[in-house]
Amino acid sequence: MGTVIEYFNERHSYVFENPNAAAVFFVAILPFLYFAGFTANTKNTWLIFSVRFLELSFTAALVFTQSRAGLIAILVAIVFWSFFVGRAYRKNISTSIQRRWKFALLCRFLLLFALVAFSAIGKRMLAMPADASVSNRLQVWRESLGLFAASPWNGWGKGMAGAVHHQWVQTLTGHAYSDMLNGYLQIAIDFGIKGLFPLMLAIALPYAGFTIAGYKRIERDEMLLGVACMAAYTGLLICHFSSTIWIYPPILFLSMGIYILAVYSVLFSGRQIVKSAIWSCLFACFCVIALYGLAAIRTSKEIVSLTRMRNGAICFTGGQGAADIDVYVDNQSLGQSYGNVLRRAFEENRQFVKTLTVYPPGTKAKGSSQIAVLLGAASERANDIKATLIYIFAPTRPVSAITAPKIRMAFLPEYEEMNIKTIFFVSDCPVRIIQDSGNCITTDFSKLLSQCCADALSF
Repeated sequence: MGTVIEYFNERHSYVFENPNAAAVFFVAILPFLYFAGFTANTKNTWLIFSVRFLELSFTAALVFTQSRAGLIAILVAIVFWSFFVGRAYRKNISTSIQRRWKFALLCRFLLLFALVAFSAIGKRMLAMPADASVSNRLQVWRESLGLFAASPWNGWGKGMAGAVHHQWVQTLTGHAYSDMLNGYLQIAIDFGIKGLFPLMLAIALPYAGFTIAGYKRIERDEMLLGVACMAAYTGLLICHFSSTIWIYPPILFLSMGIYILAVYSVLFSGRQIVKSAIWSCLFACFCVIALYGLAAIRTSKEIVSLTRMRNGAICFTGGQGAADIDVYVDNQSLGQSYGNVLRRAFEENRQFVKTLTVYPPGTKAKGSSQIAVLLGAASERANDIKATLIYIFAPTRPVSAITAPKIRMAFLPEYEEMNIKTIFFVSDCPVRIIQDSGNCITTDFSKLLSQCCADALSF
């Protein structure tokens, strides 16, 4: 694909899908270059030069991606590598090796500082508090907690997090994110606790092995490789926190490869698998409980609560009225983002409505509540509906097959008068057309819902 610049404000993505994915690659590779440089034979000048040249090139390439998460990740990886290698070798390291280790650490920090100071990422880091991409991420994460609370156990389905966020809870205007901008929240919303728990368990396993088995009890060469793997692994986890980039196959396979290396070089060398698994389970339980607690706190502060039912329907609760309303939608009458339209309508009519249950397109209307609202094509599948009051918004055919004590019809402004008369006169039901100032009603569904509630109170 080449270097992509125009779409990312001069951020380089090289051959990857986007700059953040490119940053993940460099973060994963650099700790192994640190390992190669530390263990290389100092007498082999060409080998040392090649490793240092690659380290310099990859560090510069990482900075040119302008990935803030990538920069933070590599700083953490450098600290991780340097701390544990220095700690393991502090008693029996020779003076020359100690000096080389400290010199390499100093050079890495100076290199990063120089590259950041004299490139665009420095300005980008300083602009973080006022950057819309940061505030948008925080807003999406807060809203995603409500989605997790609405369907905590099974989630919403593979790859559905972005779609359901845009449909039901998104408040940002002008942005329609295709994912949760966080790899861990993406798994939690797609698969629920069933997916989040094993993910957290797997993530914690290498750290548990690294801590319990003890890197100092591993052979020296294996220990160095283990530390490099854990440094790369830690950097990857940080990168995945700010983007959902493991959905790209190359990054997914790279992450899996680093994970396998980390588990093998650390856990199985220490032979403390059972203890590591127990501590990993405890960590996974803590993560699940913490996320669920944050979601509960978030939803308790919301005016409207969202619940996903087993049949796929979405139920809004938190109203102060007495009316329970079922809404059967199609994909046209209120547009593709009908969820947000209905949510706003519910919030504006909370004093009249108790619950609002939204059934997905294609659901056959049964009218279990007192009031049923049929949108467009949904009226074609409502022959057996038993609601007391039926509202039909933008009907697509005559409604003679529907019977109810009261039926109200609302037409879009673009409906022709002849079509309205045709649908009206072929019906044998007590149908009344809702009009707004002598004309057909507007597309303002909140106004329609208000009329619906007012008519229900007249029973």
